[in-house]
Amino acid sequence: MTSTLASFWTGSPLGTIEYISALSFLETGHSLVLYVIGDVGNIPPGIEVRDAREILDTGKVVTYRKTGSAALYADLFRYALFTKTDLTWVDLDIVALRPIDTSAPYIFGYERSDTLNNAVLKLPKDSAALQELLKFKSNTRGYPPTVQGFRRFKYMVKSLGFGIHIRDWPWGATGPRALTHFAKESGEIRHAQNMDVFYPIPFPD
Repeated sequence: MTSTLASFWTGSPLGTIEYISALSFLETGHSLVLYVIGDVGNIPPGIEVRDAREILDTGKVVTYRKTGSAALYADLFRYALFTKTDLTWVDLDIVALRPIDTSAPYIFGYERSDTLNNAVLKLPKDSAALQELLKFKSNTRGYPPTVQGFRRFKYMVKSLGFGIHIRDWPWGATGPRALTHFAKESGEIRHAQNMDVFYPIPFPD
């Protein structure tokens, strides 16, 4: 299995955090492929740069309408990545203190006691959870799978029953929340690693 990691960036040069993150993967023995759209500068030497549209071409980068964040595209991108490569996904705001064992078919971990994060992620091509995550498209209209009860009813009323465009879904609805939901549904959550493996520092800290 490859020890090569992959990430995505668009819109601006890498900042200090992203630069340090990328270097940390190299310094712990990994190779890193950075998929980009547009003119991305300040990339550390030794990193392979590729066009993200090789993996997922949505025309322009699909973003959350409210914030303009490309995190929505990044979620869709990493799921498409697993169908076309054997690479392991990493966000560029984490710092590796030791190598990631990429030999396992499943790589993800708990961020909180009941929630997974997708900042370090690998799913096999035949993963049932991955098949559900791949149903999210840049033009999806509907309701986030984790929104139920009265909140879902409000969404239905707001959209007159036509569904909410994915660009207007809540933050994380296609990311950690969806991953947790579908991993529980499929039983694949049994592969999750403990919080101290990938997310030892709680988000509020």
